[in-house]
Amino acid sequence: MIKAKSLIPIGIMAGAIIGAGIFSLPFIFAQIGISNGFIVMALATAVVVMIHLFYADIIVRTKGRHNF
Repeated sequence: MIKAKSLIPIGIMAGAIIGAGIFSLPFIFAQIGISNGFIVMALATAVVVMIHLFYADIIVRTKGRHNF
């Protein structure tokens, strides 16, 4: 179960990701078209997921208290 203290960093991260998408995706789609826009969106999503998984792996493998 997620502790209430952990919800704040999760909310900040989600807000940053969603906020960046709100401004960048319409510009990308307008510049390169719908089909290429979806390709770029899929690639960007894959990169973000990989970065988050790498970060989670580091946290899991690191002993001690974590400051989030």
